[in-house]
Amino acid sequence: EASTVGIRLADGGPASLSLAPASPMPFRDATTIRFSLPRNQTASVTVVDVLGREVAVIARGWHSAGPHSVFWRPGVSQPGLYFAVLEADDGTRIQATQRY
Repeated sequence: EASTVGIRLADGGPASLSLAPASPMPFRDATTIRFSLPRNQTASVTVVDVLGREVAVIARGWHSAGPHSVFWRPGVSQPGLYFAVLEADDGTRIQATQRY
């Protein structure tokens, strides 16, 4: 299982924007996506297919600094390769995930 290691600031928050690989991966029915924000900010987590079409909006809005965890249950989405996209004031991160 993959893990993310980051530098922590003195106040306990992450030093940079990060998006960890989905877990479990590959997955069948559901997966958890973890991300960290270095400061309070607007952020969204979406899932897109290999053609860049938005499949799901998992989180959107104002988030506090620190680690976050969101759950994706794709429902009728077909098995295949997807991308979790974290967009925040501090940048964008993308991680591939696979449903079987």
